[in-house]
Amino acid sequence: MKVLVTGGAGFIGSNLTEHLLGQGHTVRVLDNFATGHIENLLPFFEKFPHSFELQVGDIRNLPDCRKAVEGMDYVLHEAALGSVPRSVKGRSDLFLRLEIIKKVIATVAIFVSVPFGITGICIGAVCTSLIGLAINTYYTGRLINVGFFMQMRDLTPTLLLSLLTGALIYAFTRLVHLPQAALLTIGILAAAAIYLTVARLTRMPELREALDIIHRR
Repeated sequence: MKVLVTGGAGFIGSNLTEHLLGQGHTVRVLDNFATGHIENLLPFFEKFPHSFELQVGDIRNLPDCRKAVEGMDYVLHEAALGSVPRSVKGRSDLFLRLEIIKKVIATVAIFVSVPFGITGICIGAVCTSLIGLAINTYYTGRLINVGFFMQMRDLTPTLLLSLLTGALIYAFTRLVHLPQAALLTIGILAAAAIYLTVARLTRMPELREALDIIHRR
């Protein structure tokens, strides 16, 4: 088994790494040594030269994370700042500000959409979600270089498949006249079947990852 241990140079991470190596597993450690110590890892280079690997990097850096998880079976996340003030400094105020902005927008959307009935409320909810996504991705782009277009690129296959499935089920419910309970049951089962079949035929990585998790359990 190949295991990535983030924060492996710390007290808990290094002991966990030693245990895994002793069990015969291959271990890769990702650490930026902000709080960890290289001395905790030095014995592993000599004792487990073929099954231990060190990658110096930061979990807040996306390329470092992508490189670290490559080829790994499991991730044990032990990386953390041992000081609460250090870990939240410069982040809690931003989080609070974003939540206040999104809640204000959602409240305004409710007051504006209620007079238009359930359709207006649904449209308002969709617009609120899109605005919230734009706000979140703006700051993720600034902080961790994962902006709107990068996230939408990853989400596009899933969104397109969801739209296709929804369109097919909507057409089916308009053409077939059955009791509401029967339509709801058939629609749910048919949507699941369509989604999973197309995802399997197109070899969507999200489906493979979900199946891998299920099989490992």
